[in-house]
This record gives sequence, C-alpha cells and structure tokens, in this order.
Amino acid sequence: MKARERYLLYLADSHLFLGLQLLDNQTNWKSKLGNLPLGLIGAEYLGFARELYRDVNLGSDNESILQTFRNRQSHETRNLCLVEFPTDNGFDLVVRSFLLDSYCHVLCTLWLDNSNGVFYDFALQYLNRLTDRLSRSTESLLWLANQPFCTRVQLQRAVDRCWPYTLEFFIVSDFERTLLNRQDLPPFMSIQREWLMTVRQVFFLAKIEGRESGANLPFGKTGKHTTNFSTFVDKIIQNFEQYSLDLLAG
Repeated sequence: MKARERYLLYLADSHLFLGLQLLDNQTNWKSKLGNLPLGLIGAEYLGFARELYRDVNLGSDNESILQTFRNRQSHETRNLCLVEFPTDNGFDLVVRSFLLDSYCHVLCTLWLDNSNGVFYDFALQYLNRLTDRLSRSTESLLWLANQPFCTRVQLQRAVDRCWPYTLEFFIVSDFERTLLNRQDLPPFMSIQREWLMTVRQVFFLAKIEGRESGANLPFGKTGKHTTNFSTFVDKIIQNFEQYSLDLLAG
C-alpha cells in the first residue's frame, strides 16, 4: 500500500473508532446532552470512514469493510489512540470530536496550498465538509461549557484526559516520513502551529486549557495501541453491521 493510501487508512480507522464510541454512548447521554446529537455526529464519522476505505480500495460495503478488520493485525491498524481509549463520559466525546475535527480541518486547509500534492484533490473534495464539522464541534463544546450541569472543572478534566493523546498528531510515522520527504505533507511544525491556534481560541472562550501531562502513551498510527485495542476491534466487528444498516446506506 502506498504512503498516500496508508495515510487515508489512518484517518479512516480513526473516524471509525470515534464514530462507534459516539454511537455507543448516545443513549446514555441523551438526557444530559439532548441538544448535542451524538448519534448523528457518530454517523457522519462512520460515513466519512467508509468513503476513505473506498478510496484506498478496502471496500465500499459493510461486509468488505468488516473483512479488513478480520484480516488486519493490530500493527496494521493505524487509528489515533485519542479515539481508542474507552469512555462512557459524554464530555470526553465532545472534546475528542473537537480535537479531531480541528486537526483534520487544518490538514485540508494546508493541503490546498500545494496544488501538486497527492492530497490536493482530497482537500478540494472534503474541505467544505470538514469546515462544517469543525463549526458544529466548536459550537457543541462552547454550548457544553455554558450548561449548568457541566462545570468548568468537569470540562477541564475531560480535556486533561484527552489532551496527552494529541501529541500523536505530531509524531512522524513511517508513511508520514515518506510523504514529508516528497513534500506531500506540510511540515509538522506548521500543522501544529495552525492547530494550536484554532484550539486555543476556542478553549479561551470555554475557559479551559490544554495542559501538558508528560504521560508516556502509545501511538496508534505507528502500529502500537492501548491495552483496549483488541476488545475495541471485537466490538467494531460486532456492532458495525448494526449501525451501518441504517446510518451508512447510500
């Protein structure tokens, strides 16, 4: 598989994992987060993942996508660990969605600056969609920050749980090194600078902050995962068909 396809697979796996976590928790948090449609957000992530799997020729129907998980070893699955660690906390899920959406939006914006790059067509196709997603997840986070049932301390704790995993955005994997050498990816310092600017503006409004933890964490996109990985993949295989019948049709 070429470096471009491996990068898109990394994005697809990450969106699939987070989409399933959102769908799994939509019922538990519906009474508290009634104005935040976790299920619809999760469905959008699953739909986006399916489009990326199709782009890298890993299937466009439910069964062929499931087969990729049955056949792949853990080191071949390159999702971000940000979306892998389990949670039943709706605040965590809102924070994770915002962090992932802001990252993907920055990538697409920077890819448009390189009309000769291998991701230029991707950016043209998906930038508006990712802009809408970032707008929605920003509004969701700010809405949550202003609800009486969500104190600043609770929201900050959610950020503290998620923030250490964002370091993985800027750790260079083998396939990313190939893309960087060919100038198909912007320098990671540029990605990080733009991403931090986006995140800090929203965090300032929400009265929260990203705080370094010094935690020693695995990096899923390098093929290393948390101890929850195998359980989570089994859950994907069990639940994907259930969700995809209604949410991924078309």
